[in-house]
Amino acid sequence: MNTQSTTIVNIAQLVETTNFSKLVQMAERPSISQQALVALAMSDSIEVRQAVADHPNVPYMTLVHLAQDTSDDVRFHIAGNHNVPDKILARLVDDGNPFVSWRAQKTIERKRAIESDIVALKEESVQAS
Repeated sequence: MNTQSTTIVNIAQLVETTNFSKLVQMAERPSISQQALVALAMSDSIEVRQAVADHPNVPYMTLVHLAQDTSDDVRFHIAGNHNVPDKILARLVDDGNPFVSWRAQKTIERKRAIESDIVALKEESVQAS
């Protein structure tokens, strides 16, 4: 077994045997690997999956998986993460839970406003030069 596979197996074992509060703390670490986030996203604990959903470095396919989670709370956390691609957020706008849908719409609007502000600042900078 290669090192990457061994690491994934070790993380999966950790997810099965570790206290969920420690797993939440692990998922909240800025330096956690994407491999670890993938494994933590498979946790039975809603709190652990929410912590993964909030992380800025979750791999795309894991975001897709979490956006389809059976827990409204996990989907709500994905819907509020501005690092989630618009394609996934757009799916959540159509979520059956109105709170998830609303939050996804607000996150898309917030991202567009930030992008617009960045463009305006760049234009001002160019004009000032």
